[in-house]
This record gives sequence, structure tokens and C-alpha cells, in this order.
Amino acid sequence: EGSMAAAKRKRDVSKAPGSILPLDVPDGPEGVQVFKAAIKELETKSQSKIKQLTALAEQLYNTSSGIVQAVSEEIHGASVERIQPLLFVVDSILKKVGKDYKIHFADRLPAVLRIAYQKSDDSGKGWLRRMIQESWQKHELLPLGVFDKLDAIFEP
Repeated sequence: EGSMAAAKRKRDVSKAPGSILPLDVPDGPEGVQVFKAAIKELETKSQSKIKQLTALAEQLYNTSSGIVQAVSEEIHGASVERIQPLLFVVDSILKKVGKDYKIHFADRLPAVLRIAYQKSDDSGKGWLRRMIQESWQKHELLPLGVFDKLDAIFEP
């Protein structure tokens, strides 16, 4: 047991230059914590950070429900300026990883996007609608029944 604890303590949490991720990412709940810390650093539509977060989500595929929960909570608490960068992460994970992520995001996105919509100004609302229709719906990134729920967000 003792050596396991020592090995855990020695885990390399240093980051590669320009990276928001540690070099050595643990699995399971610890990995989800790493993802939670990393996504907090996403302030802009930084392609490199979005790529890193997507790669991390792929690496942590076995805890996809935890990752989706982390993204959902982050959007829930985000300032309006961070909503688009965070939704680009969702878009990227849906496109590049998909599978179980689609199922978990399908469950959470209607409520999450309703909050994002309420926070957004008119141009932000237009952007949200375009993201849903021109990316997710067009490429069938989510189960079809979800789009009815998403469309309902935009009904007055």
C-alpha cells in the first residue's frame, strides 16, 4: 500500500510549455478533477486550449459522464464571455470523440443551453442557434429527439 501512495505523490503535475494540462493525467475521478481545473483556464476561443481539452476528454473517455458534468457545471457558472469558448469545447468533443459523449451531452444540453441562452444578448442567442442548427443538427452530432428540446429554447 505504502509504495502506491508514494507513487501517487510523485505523479508529475508539471505542464508542458503552453499547455493547460499536466503531462501525466490520472484516470477516473482524479482525471475529471484535472479536466475541471484545465477548463477553468479557457477564457477565449483559444484553438490550442480547445484541442487540449478535447484530447483530455478523449483520454478520459471511461469517465465521460463526469467530464460532461464538469463542462455543464462550467457553462452553468460561466460569465457570458466564456459561453462561446465553452460551447466550442462541446462542439469539438462531439465531433472528434462522440459516442458516449453524445449520450451524456444529449441528457444535459437542453438545460445547459437554456441557461446559456438566458445569459446571452441577441447576438449571443443568434450564435447559439447557429451552433445548434449549422453544426450539431446538420452533422447529427446528437440523438435526433434532442433537437426538438433544443429548438424549444428559442421559442418565445
